Amino acid sequence: MHKKAFLACMLVVTMLLTGCTLIEKDEAVDRATEVVRVSNSAGGEDIVYTKGEVLDEVNYQLNYMSYLYSMLGYSYDPTDPTIIAQTKDDVMDMLVEDAVETLKAQELGLTVTDYLCLCGLGKEIVRVDGLDKVLSELKAQGRNLNQLTTLANMGKITVVYGDRLAEGYGQVSEQLRQLLREVT
Repeated sequence: MHKKAFLACMLVVTMLLTGCTLIEKDEAVDRATEVVRVSNSAGGEDIVYTKGEVLDEVNYQLNYMSYLYSMLGYSYDPTDPTIIAQTKDDVMDMLVEDAVETLKAQELGLTVTDYLCLCGLGKEIVRVDGLDKVLSELKAQGRNLNQLTTLANMGKITVVYGDRLAEGYGQVSEQLRQLLREVT
């Protein structure tokens, strides 16, 4: 009896020391494991996120934060276990919130964008005809202003006719005021 127990212990110790395992993990199966399910109360399809999707989003967020911090001249360690744990929690919360918003929008027959606008504004969304012309004019004036500023900074122009620019912006401003009066 003692011989069998001794041999079993020796076998376990040998397996541990050599790195031999009896269970091998299938990476594809592990990544496909469901980790979040948000149920659709209206009877439609549930929203499901797999471990692979969550880990991909966590890695994306860690890399993005590292990029942002480096752009600002700060250090950010995406390998810090505390940062990784916090990012995982944040990603899980974000995915659940996104899923709930998607299901609520579907339930109301809205797009997610319309649903979020409705929630955020708490008001009726009004579409104003003719706004595309105003925006087009604003963009054109913005491009012109950028070109004039560039030329002035390069020293290629010394006099800018600001009165014409101010007049154009005055016209656009008046058009925007009229649109606001119509909407409110």
